[in-house]
Amino acid sequence: MTRMIARARRRNWPQSSAGAFRPCNGCARWVACATLVALSLGAGGAYTLAQRAPYGERLYRQGLEAYQRKEYEKAIECFSQSLKAGTAQQTPETLYFARGRAYQQLGEQLQDAALACRNGNEQVVLNSEGARQFSSAWNDYDQILRTVSQFKAEHLTGKVYACLGYCYQQRNLDNEGGWAYRQALEAGFQSAELYNNLGCLHVAQGKREQAQACFRQAIELNPSLQAAYHNRAMLSLQIELARRNEAAPLQRLTAADVVRVFLQPAQPSDGLTVDIEKAISVGPVSADLYYNAAHLYVLAGTTKSYQVDRALNAWE
Repeated sequence: MTRMIARARRRNWPQSSAGAFRPCNGCARWVACATLVALSLGAGGAYTLAQRAPYGERLYRQGLEAYQRKEYEKAIECFSQSLKAGTAQQTPETLYFARGRAYQQLGEQLQDAALACRNGNEQVVLNSEGARQFSSAWNDYDQILRTVSQFKAEHLTGKVYACLGYCYQQRNLDNEGGWAYRQALEAGFQSAELYNNLGCLHVAQGKREQAQACFRQAIELNPSLQAAYHNRAMLSLQIELARRNEAAPLQRLTAADVVRVFLQPAQPSDGLTVDIEKAISVGPVSADLYYNAAHLYVLAGTTKSYQVDRALNAWE
């Protein structure tokens, strides 16, 4: 599987940017779970345990090192062996959580490789394998929630629900994902990334006010989170397009009415571009970002011409 990922990236990198040109009103800039919940080696840094440390503990530390190197298959193997050995200093829920995170990251790698792949058969295999990794991840998270007491897993509960929500989101299970994110919030785990992802779920469900509230909260918690600005900008685009589509029916106008429309100053529309400009300034920039910015600038710049066009149509 590692060779397939590398081959897909190597062969198709020049064409991979084509996937960035999604519909301009799409709002699915989730924050990857690597950012949502971090898994680190801790203050000790690299593997420095003495060889007389318990076998299971050495495996756990080796798994963390493999995870840091993005060798997720190796990390999964180490965490699994550590669970079987049963001699790690870590609690079972910590091992399940670490392995679940590795499954998730491997799923991300496979999804990215599928986007870069032009071979249809390989793309199907990569997507299928990626989905399997996400399923394995949420099985580990579910294991924590089902078998470990609330007291023992209290420090992990919010993180587990946050990661579980992300897995559901990746499988397009919006209701389940929203439930898991809300459970994470109730458990006291709040982060800008979580609010951003929950906002995306609300957009997918047509809950625009809730989505706006989530993106606003995400930005308050982390003013440098580009995805939240980008998503809120695209939500503004959706709302503006819907407003125009639902405009009141045209009434019959006289020539004088049309002239008055021409003479009226254009309404300020800077609000449509504030968030997308902030997303660009925060960086990094991408074809997707500029593509969506172009749509917003066109829409913001045609407010007056839109009013004139409606007036002319009503006069005819």
